[in-house]
Amino acid sequence: MSQINLKSITGITSITTPAGVDNVFTVHSNDTTERFRVDSNGNQVIAGILTVTTLDLNGDLDVDGHLNVDNLSIAGVTTAAGNVNMGGGNLIFGDSGGDSDDKLVFGAGSDFKIFHNGSNNYIDVAGNGHLYIRPKANFYIQDYTNGEVWIDGSLNGGVQLYNNGLLKLATDGNGITVHGNINMATDSTLQLGVGNDFKLFHNGTTNYIRSANGTIQIDNNSGVPNAQFIPGQGTRLYYGASVKFTTETSGVNITGIVTATSADINGDLDVDGHTNLDNVSIAGVTTNTSATYFDNQVYWRHSGSNKMFTLSNNGGMNWQDSVKAEFGNSGDLKIYHESGVNYIYGSGTNFPTVFMTSAIERLRITSDGDITFGVQSGGGAPNSSTQIRHFDFGRDHWNSTAGDYRALRLKVYNVSSDDVYGFGISSNTLEVQSQQNIGFYAGTSGGGTGRRQLRILLDSSANSLDFESNTNLYLKGTASNPTRHAKINIGRESSGETRAIDIWGSWGSGENKSITFNHGSTTTEIVGQINCIHTSPGSSLRFGKLYHSGDSSYYSMTLDSTSSAGADLNLTNGNLKVASGHGIDFSATSNSSGTTESELLDDYEFGVFTPTMYTNTNINSTSGENSSHTGGGQYVKVGKLVTVTVDFNNLHGNAADHVLRYITGLPFTSRSNNTTTAAIGYQRGLRFAYSTSIETTNMHHLYGHIGGSTDRISLNASKGSSPYSGWPATHNTTSQSQYLRITISYFTS
Repeated sequence: MSQINLKSITGITSITTPAGVDNVFTVHSNDTTERFRVDSNGNQVIAGILTVTTLDLNGDLDVDGHLNVDNLSIAGVTTAAGNVNMGGGNLIFGDSGGDSDDKLVFGAGSDFKIFHNGSNNYIDVAGNGHLYIRPKANFYIQDYTNGEVWIDGSLNGGVQLYNNGLLKLATDGNGITVHGNINMATDSTLQLGVGNDFKLFHNGTTNYIRSANGTIQIDNNSGVPNAQFIPGQGTRLYYGASVKFTTETSGVNITGIVTATSADINGDLDVDGHTNLDNVSIAGVTTNTSATYFDNQVYWRHSGSNKMFTLSNNGGMNWQDSVKAEFGNSGDLKIYHESGVNYIYGSGTNFPTVFMTSAIERLRITSDGDITFGVQSGGGAPNSSTQIRHFDFGRDHWNSTAGDYRALRLKVYNVSSDDVYGFGISSNTLEVQSQQNIGFYAGTSGGGTGRRQLRILLDSSANSLDFESNTNLYLKGTASNPTRHAKINIGRESSGETRAIDIWGSWGSGENKSITFNHGSTTTEIVGQINCIHTSPGSSLRFGKLYHSGDSSYYSMTLDSTSSAGADLNLTNGNLKVASGHGIDFSATSNSSGTTESELLDDYEFGVFTPTMYTNTNINSTSGENSSHTGGGQYVKVGKLVTVTVDFNNLHGNAADHVLRYITGLPFTSRSNNTTTAAIGYQRGLRFAYSTSIETTNMHHLYGHIGGSTDRISLNASKGSSPYSGWPATHNTTSQSQYLRITISYFTS
């Protein structure tokens, strides 16, 4: 080691130690204490305090003693192997802009972070662990400005929650105490019990107390019940632990005395003991199972002070006006006086009213209003001694005009004009008179009721004579030839008979009969005709022959046959129109070996539409489209089969060097299981394309495909070598024509 003992050195810019075994340069103080060392590797060791105005270190700084730094700026990572003591200062962080700056981070995976982002303060638990706050004494969360407590946690005690300085909820050894209201949202439920057996909730319109298991009981602090509500059964009300009122299947059961200022009972009242009533008003039927005794007169009243009837102590009964005396279990016979009229009123179903003298029935009025005379009770044979033999009527109304003679007037209850029906005779004519309709009834309606069916109705409002269902009008010939030549049959005459209008007679070959509609008497005033001409064999049924001021020699529709085997329907003018949802039914024809779905031909349609082709301008693309072009289209629909033809004639002008993906805008959507294809049979300038594989010369097939539930034609291409499938594509030329046409069929629902 070389040693230089100098107090001061000036003018020296470099010191080189001689070669030696240690290659160490040291600086000592005058007491031989080493203060500075530089070894052969350039490491520098300072013993004592280093005072510098600026220190810029590019490497590591190893300080074994105390480091006193007024300001320290660290650009990289600071690692402390021991404690970091602030010594009265603060550890200050700036506003955090993200995970890379100004955050106090804990954990190997940066699981726990504390930071301020310039607006708010955050404590983040970014890892999967829990956040524990574990004070040794009490725990408080309070306002920074005024110290107002929000949450107060006492050691070995409860937790208290505050709102604006006021205690609202506190826990203790028994549970929780709430200071104030518990507000729950609509449809929120307060659930009690291990299995949520008891629930309180409000659904927006109704408040519910619901028990899913067990009885709802209201009692005092000792458990003595005041009320019990048993789910699915009944209710019990108590007094002093004794049941006083219960609801049951049949009604209610009351134990004890019922004291009421008034009672309105709509059902039965069953009293096993004594009943003391000052006044009783009974709206319905009173039934006594034992004798009822009255010491004086009994007055029955109804809704006020008016007496209904009086039962006097001498046995007499006096009934007031409009008060009915009813007999029978259902009040089937009623006797009363009202407005100067005496009434005997039988209201029971199928109960006749019978008048008898000397135990012999003289008159019977049935519930249907029939009146019979002299029929023995219980029998159907007339009693000759009481049978009425004739009626002698006086003249009810009479003047010199026919139709106004009436000897018998009929009145019908509850008909506005009940005195304008009757029978009369004028000029040797029996008149049947009615201001309303006249009906002719015959036959039976079944069931042995004796009722008749309406056959003919003379309708006064429509001025028509109507023949009802199953009623025929027969037109016969002369007296010498009374055969029925024509009839009008409404409905059917017998089983299997469906004819409505029959024209009968002996027809010779060439003879025709017709039904003609006209508005006048001349030929030119005929508006239509149904004509049938007889041939042997066969016949011809012809419809139409409209004249309209000029004679017409043809029928618009004919049904012709030359034999009895069949006939042809011919339309000589006009169209056959079929309503929506209907068509020609071929179900009578034989079916194929496949599964038949429909044999109804219900639609035909022809028209044009505008198809749109979607393409990609990048001929090497394998997906997507970014260009579209319109063309022309025609279609024909027969039943559920649609055939379309689409044309695109200017592909060289607007789609040169494009990949062709699909065509949309078909006039109908295909059915869900449709799968049809067709070749692009008419085209110029198309080639095969898939990515960088462009095929022009070798054999390839260009075609379209229609799948299920779609209105598009997918365009495809295939060839016999890799890549086997792709799309049609146009050439990169605008000077020569490029076009395509495809005709393809598909099925609709």
